Amino acid sequence: MEKPSARGKWLVAIILGGSLLFLAFALWYFLTQSPPDQRFNMARDPVPAQVSLTDLVPPELDDFKIDGTPVAAGENGSAGLYVNTNDSSHPVMFSVKQPGSAVSGANVGNALKAATCGDGSGKSALHADAQIPFGYATCPQDGTDSGSNFVWINGQWLFSATSSDPEVLTLFVNLYPY
Repeated sequence: MEKPSARGKWLVAIILGGSLLFLAFALWYFLTQSPPDQRFNMARDPVPAQVSLTDLVPPELDDFKIDGTPVAAGENGSAGLYVNTNDSSHPVMFSVKQPGSAVSGANVGNALKAATCGDGSGKSALHADAQIPFGYATCPQDGTDSGSNFVWINGQWLFSATSSDPEVLTLFVNLYPY
């Protein structure tokens, strides 16, 4: 029987080392998620000109069903609480309103910032220059409005969704067509 050559041992060591490096990279790649604001779906339908508030707060979105009926949110708005039929532990509070004044140009960023977490609080990432201007915020834990919040502007409508689980929130927001 021949004694293994040093060259063969080095070749095996290089292949094993490369395999371990590839495994480490694959685990990092597949187990690390990008921030929620980088996963916001920009492929949204434009809001029809003659749309009603009831059309903007649908009774269901895939596995999300509205809990009860939509309620009025101010003069030009509506809101609803959605729960996932598979796991109702993280409901999503969704609201839509038509701001009193037109939101465009320089005041888009201000409108997004003011709408995050309901009062402009929280750590936010605003994308006012995006095709669909949007913002994502982590809201302070104050017992009433805690968790994660997406706000976006489509046409003359301001949309907002909040949940205690950022993954549930991202799923809901990306299912919403407008």
